[in-house]
Amino acid sequence: MHSDSIDKHSGKDAPTANSHTDPAEPPAELQWRLQERVKELNLLHVATRLLQGSRLSLQATLTEVAALLPPAWQYPDLCQARIRYGRTQATTPFWGESPWKLSTSFTTSDGREGVVEVIYLEQTPLAQEGPFLAEERALLDSVTELLVAYLERHRAARKSRQKRNDVDGDIDRLQPERVALLAELADAFEHDHLVLHYQPKVDLRSGRTVEVEALVRWQHPDYGLIYPDRFVPLAESGQQLIDTLTHWVLTCALRHWHGWKQRGIQPGLSINLSTRNLLDRSLRTKILELARAAGFPLDQLTLEISEGTVMGDPERAKRVMTDLHDYGIQFTMEDYGTGQRAPSYLKDLPISRMKIDKSFVMDFATPRNATVVRDAIELAHQLGMQITAEGIEDEATRAELQRLGCELGQGYLFARPLPEDELLEWFRTSAWGYP
Repeated sequence: MHSDSIDKHSGKDAPTANSHTDPAEPPAELQWRLQERVKELNLLHVATRLLQGSRLSLQATLTEVAALLPPAWQYPDLCQARIRYGRTQATTPFWGESPWKLSTSFTTSDGREGVVEVIYLEQTPLAQEGPFLAEERALLDSVTELLVAYLERHRAARKSRQKRNDVDGDIDRLQPERVALLAELADAFEHDHLVLHYQPKVDLRSGRTVEVEALVRWQHPDYGLIYPDRFVPLAESGQQLIDTLTHWVLTCALRHWHGWKQRGIQPGLSINLSTRNLLDRSLRTKILELARAAGFPLDQLTLEISEGTVMGDPERAKRVMTDLHDYGIQFTMEDYGTGQRAPSYLKDLPISRMKIDKSFVMDFATPRNATVVRDAIELAHQLGMQITAEGIEDEATRAELQRLGCELGQGYLFARPLPEDELLEWFRTSAWGYP
């Protein structure tokens, strides 16, 4: 490693002190170096938190750490990462072999060997033949040291569990098919194996649909239709993968909506956000660009989040949500009633709607569930929010929810989640269809 390759960092020449014009600011070269150092420290901070506190499986953790690495080199489309440890391998979604590589090897105390690699898919200035930056090598070595410490703890914990004859629930031991699904999920985007279904939300006062919720499905070539509860948690194990999935859902849903608009059908759209989506700094830009291209009014977009999405990093979540809300985007707190926190935190967030979890609505006749539903409706109205009840399956439940003041309903009484072609037919023929 030679420091004379400093001018190739980030694919362009570093600023020089000669470009400095404002005496109140640090020299441009120093300012640039400080910015790069901040990025490196942020990476180490996130990696440290992940590896010290992770309760994920070995496979999921390695995938997550791999996803952290490429952004440090500022090449989201060109730079990828891979971690290999024994027979376990984790890569970022678009890994491909390349001669331009930075890697560091390691060996754990049980003799298992591993390697952390960062590759460049094209020969950018940073990937020219010759030495990489000493700073980059040091950064990669630092992440590797954290990783080795985690692997040692992971091994010790597994050994301890085996002594107690506990069942090890890690993905990489008991559910190898989920590991295979994780590897195949990146290919699903390329081969168009993902599809969207839509479930209508009905205004209980007018009896007509005002919004549809986009629900992703995986049409797997071997396993058939896979529901999101099986593969979305896998996507959430890596920042890049869940961001790619959410971007795909937004793109597909807005493309469909643009087609509906040509038919005079313009319901609101509801999209589910993962906890990790709020860590995507480009989320706002992506949404604005996609909505603009589809001619979609942002005040008709609702993003559904869970309590866990917010409470993972409340301050960051609030900033991101407020930023999006300033553009007219609405938020729904879904699965209300299943969380553990007092609802007072809701008043500090730009949430316009709460969704009562279907477990309470489907068994509405139970006194406890009826109390939860009534309290949720009252709380929502006190906070100036609308309430959505999911899981409505019979007319009696619908009528009682309407009497209690619930605004929107969702469930099999109205329609199950439908592919786009069936949704359009449902709009045309159902009594609950679009006005």
